[in-house]
Amino acid sequence: MHRTRLKQRIMESGLKQAHISKIVGVTSSTFSLYVNGKRLPDVIIGQKIARALGATVEELWPLDEAENGRA
Repeated sequence: MHRTRLKQRIMESGLKQAHISKIVGVTSSTFSLYVNGKRLPDVIIGQKIARALGATVEELWPLDEAENGRA
C-alpha cells in the first residue's frame, strides 16, 4: 500500500501522532501503520481520525485510490 494523505494532513495540523492516537483510542504503533499506509483503520477509527484533523474520511483515504489498490 502506498502512503495515504494522512501524513500530510497531520503535518498541516501541527498535532503529534501520539496525541492523535490517544484521541482516537489506538496505540501509537497501530496509528503509525495507518500513517505509513500499511494498514487501513476500521470505519469508526477512520471517522475519529478525520474528525481530529478537521477532514473527511474521503479526503484522507480517497475511494478511487482504494478501489485501484493504491490505498
